[in-house]
Order: sequence, then C-alpha cells, then structure tokens
Amino acid sequence: MDRRTRMNLLGAALFVVAVVACEYLRRLAGMTGPAAVAFAVPPAMALAWWFWIYVKGIGALDELQQAIEVRALAIGGAVAVWLATSASFVTNLTGLPDIPIYLIAPLIAVSYRIAKWAVERTYQ
Repeated sequence: MDRRTRMNLLGAALFVVAVVACEYLRRLAGMTGPAAVAFAVPPAMALAWWFWIYVKGIGALDELQQAIEVRALAIGGAVAVWLATSASFVTNLTGLPDIPIYLIAPLIAVSYRIAKWAVERTYQ
C-alpha cells in the first residue's frame, strides 16, 4: 500500500472517529440547538483535512493517473448522489427514518473506490 492510499485511509478513519465521538459526546451532554454546533467542528475539520490530502495527492500524479482519478471521482460522486437521493425518496414515501447526512462522505469514498477500480481496468 503506497503512502497516498495510507493517508487517504487515515483521513477517512479520522473523519469516522470524529463523527462517532462527537455525536456520542453531544448526546451524552444532552446538547441541542446552537450549543451543539461546537460538536460539528471536529468532524468538519477532519473532512477538510481528508479532502486536502486527496487534492494534494492528485497533483503528484502523471496525466493518465489524473485522468483516471477525475473520471473515477465523477462516476463515484454521481453514484453517491443518486443513491442518497433515491434513499431520500424512499424514506419520504415509506416514513422510515432519514439517513444521516454525515454518511454521504463515506458513501462517496466507497463509490469512488469502486469506480476507480472499474476505470483502471479499462486502461489495462
């Protein structure tokens, strides 16, 4: 596993840990409203760092790898938006609880990885 992949996985793990820890602490403290905004800062910072690592890593790639990354990100993002929108329609029609919005970033990451694997196979 190369350094770029390790850093991306570290960013993803940091985001997930920050979301879970902050949500747990917010519920433990019983905070709602404006006071709960403080609990949104650590996950937002972790997500910003994760995105920064990704964008910084793209600059170090050659043209073919950059094209693969852009195509995989476009496909993965589109699939994630489609899945999230479809899930929202289903929850509105059935009355099931909404899917938490903070799951969108991991959904994009997973769909991007699958799309990257598929795009890389087209160049082999």
